Amino acid sequence: MGGKASRNKGHNEERWVVNAFRAAGLSAERNLSQTRDKGCDVLTDKFAVECKRVERLDLPRWIAQAEAQAEQHGLKMMLTFKQSRKPRYMILRFDEGLELLQADAEAAAIARGEQPEDWEDVD
Repeated sequence: MGGKASRNKGHNEERWVVNAFRAAGLSAERNLSQTRDKGCDVLTDKFAVECKRVERLDLPRWIAQAEAQAEQHGLKMMLTFKQSRKPRYMILRFDEGLELLQADAEAAAIARGEQPEDWEDVD
């Protein structure tokens, strides 16, 4: 697949990712100046998201691209990719993913009535 069909497939993937973020209660928008500015595909409050909808994976190149674009926007890096008839994946830097998991755990603890001073620090 090439040309217009390939571009449409990529744009549809970007729209899918934006809609998924919004359905989860997060703000997200397509970066419509991405072609001109060589930026990421989707912007959220914290992440510059590079979206791939392809059959052949090239993770090292895509991760480098996503990291450069995130730095350009002053945001954290996120890469999503989808192959036909396979699940969609999301890649984050480990420390940034851990930060998200920690925030989720803290929110759950607060919902249970626990306070942050009750938690142990792990060094």
